[in-house]
Amino acid sequence: MTCGITPIDNAFELIGLHQSSALMRYIFIETLAGKVIFVSGFLFSMSRSLKNANFSSVIFFCSIFFSFLFLLIMPRTPLRLPLSGMEGGGYVQIRTDDILRKAGIDQLLASPVVVFLAEGMSAFTNGMISVVDRARGHNASFLKEPFSTSKFWLLTRDRLMAGLNDQLLKEKLVNFYQDHYFQALRTLNEKDPLVGQSLWPGSEEILPLYTSQAASDWRVLEDAIYTFINKDELFERVSRDYYDGSSLKDAAVRALIEADAAHASWAYTAMSFSGQKETAQARSMTLNVRAGAMVDQMSRVWLSVFPVLYGACLWSVWAAFPFFLVFVFFSSDISLLWVFLKYLFVLKLIPLFWAIIDRVSSLVFDVNNILYGGKVFLWDMPLVGVVGLLAMAVLLLPLMMFKRKGAV
Repeated sequence: MTCGITPIDNAFELIGLHQSSALMRYIFIETLAGKVIFVSGFLFSMSRSLKNANFSSVIFFCSIFFSFLFLLIMPRTPLRLPLSGMEGGGYVQIRTDDILRKAGIDQLLASPVVVFLAEGMSAFTNGMISVVDRARGHNASFLKEPFSTSKFWLLTRDRLMAGLNDQLLKEKLVNFYQDHYFQALRTLNEKDPLVGQSLWPGSEEILPLYTSQAASDWRVLEDAIYTFINKDELFERVSRDYYDGSSLKDAAVRALIEADAAHASWAYTAMSFSGQKETAQARSMTLNVRAGAMVDQMSRVWLSVFPVLYGACLWSVWAAFPFFLVFVFFSSDISLLWVFLKYLFVLKLIPLFWAIIDRVSSLVFDVNNILYGGKVFLWDMPLVGVVGLLAMAVLLLPLMMFKRKGAV
């Protein structure tokens, strides 16, 4: 069966298939329009045959008309309700069956040929998405839970902007800065003034300068801060399935500390010998976090409307198919069918492009983590998805505009 990604696009496509079959039977069988279409197409074909001095146009028109009539238009069989990928993975908040019921459809009826086309293209897309999943070597599946990495980064950004709002944990962190970190930082700058200032007490350069007790205290404190961040099922699941645990832990803790310093830099710079530089860095952090607010909003809106928008596109393509057939019969140009299939195939590929963007987000994290030694700009990750969507539009537009030779 057609098995969509989300219950919404799955239901929309099923409604489109159901209505497409009903419209084909209504136009070509149950009303006078079908006879008019046949007679008009026959006359147009006859006129072309007379001009060419042969009856090839008439024979061709009759063959495609009656082939489509008996193979595509007249057959109509009940469909088994397919679950979407998300529902197959355990999602229960929205169900395909509920959406169909609200649309007033108790039994799905569709042309077997049309369903075969939808199934074949969906199977190809879902298979390619599975290949992308395996290529990353993690345990997650985009089919079962799309947009999980985008939701993960948006959740992370929210927590970074909120800062470390656990007062007891913040006091422990500030005390660690004052008792251990600033002293180690001074020692480090005395040895190598070019190292400069850093708000990250877990960096490789500073860790060896702690006493054994201070290093132990830091590990406990880092675990506590990460537990503060990692406090729901989504964060735990995505961090486990998509990212290396230690790299994400270091990057997330560092980002939270720096974001918190941007809200209350005085607590971290009171005993620093270069407080002005620290404060400037904290102000820069604040600007970076605030600059991402628009990206956050765009990402949230897109995540909420994408299943509906994508489902509406699938529905409109299938609902327009009967009228497309009318144009094919009038023109007697079978190549127009390939144009329709091309548009449908490109539309079916959109979830694959999103899955690739989803994986690119995790890849960008890995690359940033390697290049910047753990200083990963977590607030930039939703931007990866937005830029990816723009790139998707740029790539798909030429495909949608391209027309086969010979198509009218």
